Amino acid sequence: MRNKLIRVRAVSKLITARSLTIADLSDVVEAAVLLGLAKFRIALRGADQRNLALKPPIITHRTTDEHIRTAARRVRMAIGRAARNLPLSYNCLPQALAAHTMLARRGVTASLHIGVEKGAGGDHRFHAWQKVGEVFVTGECDEEQFVQFTASSQTVQHAPCEAQDTLASQLSK
Repeated sequence: MRNKLIRVRAVSKLITARSLTIADLSDVVEAAVLLGLAKFRIALRGADQRNLALKPPIITHRTTDEHIRTAARRVRMAIGRAARNLPLSYNCLPQALAAHTMLARRGVTASLHIGVEKGAGGDHRFHAWQKVGEVFVTGECDEEQFVQFTASSQTVQHAPCEAQDTLASQLSK
């Protein structure tokens, strides 16, 4: 019975993968590779703030509102698909790091946030999330509940600030 369920899931995933466009599939493959690299980097170097910054190439072309919206949506979908379908578990930090790299490669300025939430009984919950403007790409949460350790931004030359400011209202449509 268990083997049959595994086969049904595998066939379902293959059907879904076949329905993706080449661009979507390449985004998912890129996300899978970057998730693995981020997880490996964290395991190798730890989650120290100095070791978290992945250094993608700086892209020097102008970005438009539409480019930013499209890139943020595609990265969010690719990270989600890859994280759900890979054999290992990828928590919020590798997802945020992979998204940061993918967005920077597309010329989109994004901010990586890392924070701690103090829970009942003094328990702490750490969380990482990635945002473009005010829109979550990974790790959606109630930011008011977290004390942030850091917020870093990958600088992209010639990226218009007004495009980032208007993204929140337009991306959620």
